[in-house]
Amino acid sequence: VQLSPPDTVLTAIGDTVRLTASALDARGQPVAKETAWISSATSVATVSAFGLVTAVSNGAATITATVDGVTASVTAVVDQAPARLAFLVQPGTTQAGIPIVPAVEVAIQDSREHVVSDLAATIAIVLESHPSGAVLSGSLSVAATNGVGRFSDLAVDRTGSGFQLAAASGGLSDAISSPFDIMSDPARIDSVKLSSTTIPIGGLGVPYTAWVVNGSGRT
Repeated sequence: VQLSPPDTVLTAIGDTVRLTASALDARGQPVAKETAWISSATSVATVSAFGLVTAVSNGAATITATVDGVTASVTAVVDQAPARLAFLVQPGTTQAGIPIVPAVEVAIQDSREHVVSDLAATIAIVLESHPSGAVLSGSLSVAATNGVGRFSDLAVDRTGSGFQLAAASGGLSDAISSPFDIMSDPARIDSVKLSSTTIPIGGLGVPYTAWVVNGSGRT
């Protein structure tokens, strides 16, 4: 039995390669026989009944074809290659000088948008668009953990609309966040009175939650 292509490397989770098995008799002539396929590590790479190998996680798997009791094998190596950055958690509207919530998260992904979890890399972040001439403060460079960089203390010092963040790491293309706004401190509120304890939203008696955040970021 002959397999083609030979040993192969898949660089993204979900990448595929189709293997072809050729069964030959003792004289080297092709024999039409059914082929059975098996993977030694289905957690790394699976193989279909038609020889289609699919990457599942980083590692190596031996793919074996059996024809009439005769076998042949190749090795499929899954080794994710970083291809892009992406914002997993986008910045939200926040007050000036207060850490952006929720904490911004940026992932290193392969070409199929799966996180490259075993890569140790540093991700840097800057203000890509700052219409008010604002300055971004906080930890502007973090080490990725399991392929994700978490920025928990970013803050913008001026109010404005249409801010955007840009993330960069090594030779990867920058990722640009969704636009967000920075608002001024709200007026002091000493008490809150609700007209009703329930408001029908999409149906009678559906519960809801309301909250007020002060200038110190406290609820």
